[in-house]
Amino acid sequence: LKQLQTENEQYKSSESRRTLEAEAAKALANEQLPASFVGMVMADNAEGIKANIAAVKEAFATAVQAEVEARI
Repeated sequence: LKQLQTENEQYKSSESRRTLEAEAAKALANEQLPASFVGMVMADNAEGIKANIAAVKEAFATAVQAEVEARI
């Protein structure tokens, strides 16, 4: 019974993780950021993912701007 409970918890955890990953991918697309950034923005909840996306977006925009200015 204990093993079954553990397996059930692991299943729920993996389902939750997949749901969060899908939400993160959708949020990244809304922010016009690559879906490949999902691993960088993952968190335990949606609020954490949103905060991570905001931080990545700012860092990405800064890096892109610096590269554009370097090429001008």
